[in-house]
Amino acid sequence: LPVQWSAALSTDGRQLLLSNDLAVQIATRGSLAVPVGAVHFNALSSNSADYPLLDRLDNAGFFHNRAGASANVGGVLNNELGATLVNRGELYASTLNNAGQLNNRSGGTLQVSTLTNAGTLINQGSVQVINDFTNAEGAVFEQRGSMQLGGLSTNRGSLLVAGPTTYGFGFNNIGNTTIEATGSLTGGPGSYFWHSSGHLRVDGLLAADDIRVFGGQLSGNGRVQGTLSTDGDIGPGGSIGLLTVDGNLNAGGALNLEIASATSFDRLVVTGNASVLGGTTVYLLGSYRPTLGDSFSFLSVGGTLQVGNALNWAVLRLVDPADPDSGWTLWANADGIYDAGVPGDWRANLNQGTLSIAVVPEPGTWALWLAGLVAVLRIARRRAV
Repeated sequence: LPVQWSAALSTDGRQLLLSNDLAVQIATRGSLAVPVGAVHFNALSSNSADYPLLDRLDNAGFFHNRAGASANVGGVLNNELGATLVNRGELYASTLNNAGQLNNRSGGTLQVSTLTNAGTLINQGSVQVINDFTNAEGAVFEQRGSMQLGGLSTNRGSLLVAGPTTYGFGFNNIGNTTIEATGSLTGGPGSYFWHSSGHLRVDGLLAADDIRVFGGQLSGNGRVQGTLSTDGDIGPGGSIGLLTVDGNLNAGGALNLEIASATSFDRLVVTGNASVLGGTTVYLLGSYRPTLGDSFSFLSVGGTLQVGNALNWAVLRLVDPADPDSGWTLWANADGIYDAGVPGDWRANLNQGTLSIAVVPEPGTWALWLAGLVAVLRIARRRAV
């Protein structure tokens, strides 16, 4: 083939197989367009500077880089809407734009300078993005292998992290991110992770120097390592669970907690100092209702604990205990317990992260007790005279 070359599939969907023999005939560079059908790269060798293989690859059909193969795109690799790209070998590109389906299978290596995913990308192998990474709005990215991100990372779609993932400096999350129990998302020195909207669920490890939840919700049963500051909601678990902050917590948003029984309830553990300045809402699941003497310690703090407005809390119950979609109604707050089945002298109290149910005498009882005390004091004085 000449130095400048191109290859295109015919419109009848026939397959083109590029073998090792053809690869060594491509002296310097070229481009490949895959409009329909399929292209299989079979044991290609293009790692050296003498054989960069392709300037550009536009896939609108099916492109397969097989195990043991190596494909190098010196420019842009476009996997277009409706197209499928499967990598089981080594795939290199300067810029990767995915709008279709891209599967990096186990054993596959994908290395690019910049990556923009607007479709579905599933990684079961190894991915390295030297510069910026973007998961666009509506896109799905499943990270089940290993991944290294070097530049600015932005998620506006759906991101699942089930394997070890590192990033260099900044990660902006504007969509939904789930870090499974097997996954970790770890920033480098001086790194930040900023969550602005959507749902952030941490069942594994999220680590950065500066972690902020400006909006949306943080939940999960995992570990958040670093200084966590929140204006959004925090809710341990998926339902009942334990969320650990390995560092300091500055919570300005709402704290949402759940109780399923006297021994099953949410817990938030902070190894450093904690400041909880937002409101707290406790949800009673199912038909469970706390009773006299019950106590629920939601917060465990290794350092100092600062709590804001002590009256800014409420306990809610389901309108219909048999229907989890029936909505919520007030069961208790700082003014009393709103349950016809509860004695009038019971009170709920939320203090320093612990909810307790105790008896508080009615005002009339207090008056009688004080009157009796005064009478006893008067008798004692007369006897002394």
